[in-house]
Amino acid sequence: MRILVTGGAGYIGSTLTRKLLQMGYNVAVFDNLLFGGEAIIDLFQYKNFKLIHGDIRNKQQVNKALQNIDCVVHLAALVGDPQCDINPKITTEVNYKGAKILCDFSKISSVKRFIQISTCSNYGISDTEHPATEESVLHPISHYAKTKVAAEKYVLKQTGVNFPVCVLRLATVYGLSPRMRFDLLVNEFVRDAFLTKKVFIYQPKAFRSFVHVLDVASAIIACISAPKNKINGQIFNVVNKNYQKQDIADFVKKYIPGCREEVLIESSDRRDYNVSNKKIKKVLGFKAKISLETGMKEILVALQSDTFKNPKDYRYTNVGWPKI
Repeated sequence: MRILVTGGAGYIGSTLTRKLLQMGYNVAVFDNLLFGGEAIIDLFQYKNFKLIHGDIRNKQQVNKALQNIDCVVHLAALVGDPQCDINPKITTEVNYKGAKILCDFSKISSVKRFIQISTCSNYGISDTEHPATEESVLHPISHYAKTKVAAEKYVLKQTGVNFPVCVLRLATVYGLSPRMRFDLLVNEFVRDAFLTKKVFIYQPKAFRSFVHVLDVASAIIACISAPKNKINGQIFNVVNKNYQKQDIADFVKKYIPGCREEVLIESSDRRDYNVSNKKIKKVLGFKAKISLETGMKEILVALQSDTFKNPKDYRYTNVGWPKI
């Protein structure tokens, strides 16, 4: 099987691509390299690897990249509220129109499987006493989430017997990656605690769902290998566990003695949701394995080992890069 991974040089994409190559799949990464290509530079050693430098908004580049592709994993997107708020117009072009272009050409090119990566941020603010399921009403409260909801709706309408489409809604991801990000809640908490002995927290009682980046890759692979009838037209939440932000801060203080928390009065992030992972377990037999504490400890060990010379460098965030 030949797989096209859009955004394959990113935080999740570089992790997923490695696993696919190790499993023997032929993988083509389609990426505009906004964040550089260092995260995948070692992958050129694989004969079954190919890098295509392109823009998801460019119809000619997308169409060419899809030649002889069996499966598409669509990760390419502008991710996170701060980055998306910088230029909402471009965010819409990339996250919605880009997904539409890719889906349309995938269908024309007779791609046999299309996996759209979405987000649990689509649930926005929900009733945390009752975990949101894939059938729950969506309440996107950011421009980022609104574009992902729109992309979901479009690609699912294109699904058919000869063009199976599924959507994965990812929890907040944590853990080490070749293209590291410290602007994700867990990763950020650990970094800040390590550097300053402080955790900066807004709405400590707000709930969020979490999953390790390696588990995300495994969930995507489960959709690649599953019988088409099990994924066709389906949405799956990819979640390990749900925690309140206060729980995350308490974990950090457990592993970094002397750390204290500072509660922020203002923030643009008002998300508060508790998400069910029952469907993907039942339908695909997938269960996340890497705990939040394990993810925290691996990040802390990397920081203590001086792996990142400047963990606050813009290279480790989605904000502050050149505009596209």
